[in-house]
Amino acid sequence: MSPSLSLDTTTPQVTKPAGPGRVLVMDSDAHHRYIYQRALNHAGYRVDAVTSLSEAQHLLTRCQYAVFLGDVETALINGEFERLAALCDDLSKKDTSVIMVADEGHYHLQSQAAGAAGFIKKPIQVRPLVDLVNNLISSIKQL
Repeated sequence: MSPSLSLDTTTPQVTKPAGPGRVLVMDSDAHHRYIYQRALNHAGYRVDAVTSLSEAQHLLTRCQYAVFLGDVETALINGEFERLAALCDDLSKKDTSVIMVADEGHYHLQSQAAGAAGFIKKPIQVRPLVDLVNNLISSIKQL
């Protein structure tokens, strides 16, 4: 009998290094994800996109990202704003900058209090989004 190989899938492992241009986008709206991905890909960034906070947390345990772009409403739909704020706080202590987006401008202060490096009110304008990501990634490179 030959020994069989098995993988331990219970322990998350970081499998991909943080590239200077790797961005994780979380938004439940397919159109918004498409806009973010297209704009950031065109600007030269590698973009992964997810539809939920659980999916985002799953990828964040396996990959490192320079920027996490999180939609507040996506978390609110499932009553997960506190989880999103905790994730934002955790990422702000690491080398991942957080940008929060929302339809409502009053989430700006809550996002800032949770440690977000930036906030963008919807509807998103592509140029300011790309400029903000460029600035955040430039500041990471200078550290």
